[in-house]
Amino acid sequence: VKTTEGSEFKTSLLVGADGGNSWVREAAGISRIGGDYEQSALTFTVSLENTMGGRAFQRYLSDGGPLALLPTYSPDHAVVVWSTSPETMSQWKNASNEDLVQHLNGCLLEGPQRIPPLMETDNSSQLSNEGSFLSNLVFGAERMLDTVHYGLSMASQHPTPSFQVPPKISTIASPKFTFPLSCYNAKTFVKGRIALIGDAAHTVHPMAGQGLNLGLGDVDELVSCLKKAHDSGMDLSSFLHEYNLSRHKSVSISLGGIHALQRIFQNQNVPLQHAKTFGINVIQNVGAIRRQLASAAAHGVSV
Repeated sequence: VKTTEGSEFKTSLLVGADGGNSWVREAAGISRIGGDYEQSALTFTVSLENTMGGRAFQRYLSDGGPLALLPTYSPDHAVVVWSTSPETMSQWKNASNEDLVQHLNGCLLEGPQRIPPLMETDNSSQLSNEGSFLSNLVFGAERMLDTVHYGLSMASQHPTPSFQVPPKISTIASPKFTFPLSCYNAKTFVKGRIALIGDAAHTVHPMAGQGLNLGLGDVDELVSCLKKAHDSGMDLSSFLHEYNLSRHKSVSISLGGIHALQRIFQNQNVPLQHAKTFGINVIQNVGAIRRQLASAAAHGVSV
């Protein structure tokens, strides 16, 4: 590796861990597949009025962009990651800290909102005025959906509530940073004696909080392959193909799933809103499903 100052370094293995705009990946001629979302992330640290209890909170706003409040090393602080349109991001990045805090608390502490009816209000009123059998059927279906959605929501609170109200934000405690959101996957994580890890190998939407976990999975698998070569007295690059095969397949599945979720939650189609609400409520109430998803998030997808 030659630097711009003319220095030259030789190594038996080069690990590209230099982020989404990886120079190592580009210098190696490794291409990527994927694309940019029409969203940006606004992130900063905030001070809290009360602790988070080790939990993370996420609210899906009307524009489809999730607003996340993530725990830190300090119980009195949290990190905000807000995925939204570039226009909304610019508006709130330039707003006063006081206005931003008020807006964030309003978004995080606001209760569940009523989902729009499956049938348009004007049409439903017309049907009701006609006193037809169809109007009664539509009305009954709407009430049944309400009962299912809110019944499941309330069920998660008894007998031991699993829902916790997000803590109130008191102040902005750091500068605000922004970055564009994208979903990319390198066509290969290994080329010769070069191995890519983390964002240099793949980038993902932050809505599922999996960027760090995927990167740690890369490190764990790469270290395992390097140790295997070292313990066998072989060249360090001997088992890089195993790292590439294992991680590329697992990461591709994770990225595909997260990308699909991003598209689903960004879509404001009314029937889809009902389906999303029902699915989230089922996950909240069925412990086996919730634990399985948590395990997949923490440990990756087995392939």
